[in-house]
Amino acid sequence: TLSPAMFLTIKYSYQHGTDLLRMRDVNAPDAARVRPDARFGRVLQYESTGRQRRHELSSGWRWNAGGRGTFFANYSHVHGRGDTDGRGTLPADASKLADEVGATAADRTHSANAGAHITVPGGLFVSPYVIVSSGHVFNITTGLDNNGDGAFADRPAVVAAGTPGAIRTDYGSFLANFPPDAVIVGRNAGRDPASVRVDFRVSRSF
Repeated sequence: TLSPAMFLTIKYSYQHGTDLLRMRDVNAPDAARVRPDARFGRVLQYESTGRQRRHELSSGWRWNAGGRGTFFANYSHVHGRGDTDGRGTLPADASKLADEVGATAADRTHSANAGAHITVPGGLFVSPYVIVSSGHVFNITTGLDNNGDGAFADRPAVVAAGTPGAIRTDYGSFLANFPPDAVIVGRNAGRDPASVRVDFRVSRSF
């Protein structure tokens, strides 16, 4: 039987990645939709030019309540920014790589869990467990090849509500067809709804 004890931990971590892999069409068409080398179509090249930064603050609490059981809770806050999510990441526009800085795919702002392992009369072992977390990020895309580079990774332009032809969403108003000088929505600007998972287990040893 464990003696009663309580533990509290707090941790901060920072990661800074440079020279990370991403992909780019080095023969992407210009504003007039003309490729630099007309002999070829898309010429995809891996480049080690990506960057990422990640901050994480986490805390944990654990209480060993002697023979009654163990209780615990954990929380983490993550903030990740970068311009690549791996070697297969394509920019919306190969000529505007500065527009690719946004949330990273692993960015889940809030994440918490709590649970217990409790011994109850009758020799039963009860384990409730709850996980609550922010949603995953995702790219908002037009579904079109707006710049004619053959990749359907184009993101829409951000416009004021009420703009003719604009599509109104929970993330703002967007234009799927837009001029070359338009301001496009950032990478991974969408986020899934938060999720809650509840588990409950009852067991007995013989």
